[in-house]
Amino acid sequence: QARITREFCAAIGITPVKFHDLRATFITNLLARGESLARVMAIVGHSQIKTTNGYLRKAGVDVQGATEKLGYDLPDEVVGAKVLSLR
Repeated sequence: QARITREFCAAIGITPVKFHDLRATFITNLLARGESLARVMAIVGHSQIKTTNGYLRKAGVDVQGATEKLGYDLPDEVVGAKVLSLR
């Protein structure tokens, strides 16, 4: 897989990528789009939930949108801001 990926990148003239990076992107994208953890595990052949769950945490998918359930209506200038001054 690594050799094929490396040769493909060279053939089309792009920076080489690692096969595992492509696999990680695939898993992360499935999880970010709401695919179930169990189904992703089956697709990629993971037998341990902690393996797949690691991709979930790295992508921030496990916490994404969680606070929206509180129903707070925040001003537009606050949404997406990293820091909110309370003074």
